[in-house]
Amino acid sequence: MDRKGEILLMQLRLVESQIEKAASNRRAELTKEKAQLEQEWAACDAESTARRIDLLSHKKRLKELQQLLLKSPDKPSQDR
Repeated sequence: MDRKGEILLMQLRLVESQIEKAASNRRAELTKEKAQLEQEWAACDAESTARRIDLLSHKKRLKELQQLLLKSPDKPSQDR
């Protein structure tokens, strides 16, 4: 998990703790804040997962290209 996700998770835990301790009128506000933080964290987590998948895909493609280059016989340059 990246730094942004860690911060959001910490904020969620803090709000949950405040909800438990708060009076009923404040609980509604904190519950809304918690829902918003949960949505932000879910979006952040999805972005992080997408970046990891892209990175793995690029690594795989680079490895395939490297293997292709290693298997290809050296050909003289025909530019000259």
